[in-house]
This record gives sequence, structure tokens and C-alpha cells, in this order.
Amino acid sequence: MDKRKDKRFSEQNRVVLNGRPQSSESAGPRGIKAYTHDISLSGARICCNQDFPVGNIVRIVIDLERSHQSLKLDGAVIWT
Repeated sequence: MDKRKDKRFSEQNRVVLNGRPQSSESAGPRGIKAYTHDISLSGARICCNQDFPVGNIVRIVIDLERSHQSLKLDGAVIWT
């Protein structure tokens, strides 16, 4: 039984992350390309080729495929 607060939807959307990854390289002006694996009102599973420390705050831009809208928000890394 899923104990999540909000229902998750399996949805792949393009994402750009701006923050400080675990490695010493910076994200740079264009950010790190990623994608959502699933998404809900209270969170999203975002997959990318960089590790971010738990607790890190990242600027997130999600291009929603279905509605053709963009979300711009700050989010906290909960797990990696």
C-alpha cells in the first residue's frame, strides 16, 4: 500500500536543474539536463547524471509535456 501524501503520475518531462552537484564541477549557466520519472503535487522523482547532496536546494524548471507549460520552482533533495 502506497503511503504517499499525493498520488504520483508516471510522466516523463524535460527538466533543467541549477544547483551545486556533489562533484566539484559547477552546473554552469545552462544547468543540468534531467527528466521526471514521476510527479505529484508534493514532489517529483527527477533523474539526471549528477548526484546532489541530500538537503541541497536546487532551482528546477520542468517543461510539462501534457499541458505545454513550464514550472519554475526551488526544491529540496530528499534522497539520491
